[in-house]
Amino acid sequence: MKIVQNQIPELFSMKSYPKQLFYNGNLELLRRGFSVSTGKYDDLEVDFVAEKNSVINYIQVTYLLSSKETEEREFRPLEKIQDNYPKMVLSMDTVWGNNRNGIERKNIIDFLLDPGL
Repeated sequence: MKIVQNQIPELFSMKSYPKQLFYNGNLELLRRGFSVSTGKYDDLEVDFVAEKNSVINYIQVTYLLSSKETEEREFRPLEKIQDNYPKMVLSMDTVWGNNRNGIERKNIIDFLLDPGL
């Protein structure tokens, strides 16, 4: 029998971690019964536009909000949307500042474990 290199460690490498967060967020929204799509506002992208029972949730997912550039990249598309539907940015951050312009900042693990939304 020939042993082939195990690919599982690559799946859990730090390089693929941000993609895993994105896919886990998408799968969780689908599991909760949302219809999920990607949104565009001008040249900006919204990771998830999740709709259920005529309520829309706009969600951005990022590994960490570790720089001003990352924070701007994640919050700017949501700030441009001029409706009153919920908006949130999910990340692995555990130290939080305040929510920004009505956009909730939430730890992605807390989101995955919280049955709400």
